[in-house]
Amino acid sequence: MRELTAHLLEEHKDGAVVRVSCRLSEVGGILDLLPAPAVARAGSGVCYGYYPEAAKMNAKGVIEFAPQKVRESADLWPAPGSDFAMMKKVKEMFDPRGLLNRGRLYGRI
Repeated sequence: MRELTAHLLEEHKDGAVVRVSCRLSEVGGILDLLPAPAVARAGSGVCYGYYPEAAKMNAKGVIEFAPQKVRESADLWPAPGSDFAMMKKVKEMFDPRGLLNRGRLYGRI
């Protein structure tokens, strides 16, 4: 399991990995929507969908791995959650001048 991502990307050079975070009660439904193979981390609400061809991705999640040509044209983080405002506030508390990790989280923080 630990090498699944590396194995997929080695086998499918145009492949992609999408991460979807959800409530634990929603994991089954998310896995049903993702293509096989898909993995859910136990007790975390984090699911990974593995796409053999990045061009055919249709999931609403964060694109973690994809070919460079896809990364340049795709929205890598299409739908930040309602907690995004809180993430920005925490970042500002620890880095009020915005010096650290500029452009972190796909240029949104």
